[in-house]
Amino acid sequence: MSQPLQDVETIQKRIAALTHQEVGLANSDEYFSLVRDDLEDVLGSRAQMKQRRQFVPYQRPDPRTVSIRVPPDGRRVIELSRRAPVYSSNEANLVRAYARALQRFGDVPREFTTTASEDVLTRAIAVRTSPNLITAKIVETAIQTMVRHSSRTYEGVRVAINVCMDLSLTDTGISLTSFLREPWAPLLGSGLNSAILVSADGSVLRVISLDDVHDEEALAPEPFMRVAGWTSQPARIAMSISRSGEMYVFLGGELWLVRRNSHWRAFPLSSLLDAGWFGTSKQQIKRPVKRAVLASLIDASAAHHGACLGIALEPTSVKAVIESQDGWTAAGNLRRGMFGTDSFLILSRRHRLELLSMDGATVLDRYGYILASGAILRVRGGQPGGGRSAAARTLAKYGIGIKVSQDGPITGLVGSGSHVIQHFAMG
Repeated sequence: MSQPLQDVETIQKRIAALTHQEVGLANSDEYFSLVRDDLEDVLGSRAQMKQRRQFVPYQRPDPRTVSIRVPPDGRRVIELSRRAPVYSSNEANLVRAYARALQRFGDVPREFTTTASEDVLTRAIAVRTSPNLITAKIVETAIQTMVRHSSRTYEGVRVAINVCMDLSLTDTGISLTSFLREPWAPLLGSGLNSAILVSADGSVLRVISLDDVHDEEALAPEPFMRVAGWTSQPARIAMSISRSGEMYVFLGGELWLVRRNSHWRAFPLSSLLDAGWFGTSKQQIKRPVKRAVLASLIDASAAHHGACLGIALEPTSVKAVIESQDGWTAAGNLRRGMFGTDSFLILSRRHRLELLSMDGATVLDRYGYILASGAILRVRGGQPGGGRSAAARTLAKYGIGIKVSQDGPITGLVGSGSHVIQHFAMG
């Protein structure tokens, strides 16, 4: 009879050990490092840690600042701030979801925190897109499944797939994980106008066709505009894996997040549309021009061509750094004849991408008229970074200079007197 008692005592000791083991990270500084690593890249932010006597969760007195409370004592505040653009409600909601996930992370046994920290941001994304915690867990599982699937190949080629989750559907079918294990799964939902429909419980229901999007300036990569358009209705989220292995997340009819190089990156497109890109109201560019520019920057980012684009406040002044033969209206400019217009807005998305992909910079005025394309600029020597960075910094002195790196990130620089400041960073 002694053996069962010994077993019970052993179990009780193990339970006690688990109950009293250390949980979460060691101190607030480690939480700060975690938040900085997760959110600085995603939101393009500069993180600062501050202490306050009282903390009102998620209060945003300054729209350029968001704050969250961190474990273990909840008295330390991490303040994320950036100069521009202001934080959109979508981004603020993501921070709220991240804060909730971080509080739960504080209960994770210390020995698991190294690997568990990678899941905090994924859980925050799932919570942000879900009506309740049950659905959030299903969305979280779907995201993790898609991330694993993004490294898969089919006949030596990376897979591509569009998954559309309708959280209002209650139908039941095969799980997404089981579906993706099928040898023929990479063939389904892999076209520009096809997708796999998934219900609220994570079940794969069927292959669907995606409707055409008539908005030429939809804020999503051109190949995925139909997928983004599908999410225009409530309770819908879509995920796409591209042939390059990147994963795009669409919400509210536009691109929201991209996962590239094992990191999440945000696209605060709505706030950029509303933000002023220059110093005064008289200098601001029109919303249709901003939308066309943003759409084209997204295309360049997704295509990994790299690009440099500038918008000049005073077209005459920027000519000082543009070679005369690169001017759009220069005599004998064959490119102008090929495209047949002086307006960037009239060009199709594909033609704009071809223009931006040329070696050199594309320069517009604030009304969207093309001043130069493929322009090799006169830049000051000794500037940090590569050629696109130097060109963007040069153009910033005349308005805004935007660099699209070949690996995808987009950076906008603005001139302020003799200084060049970063206006936005995304992707």
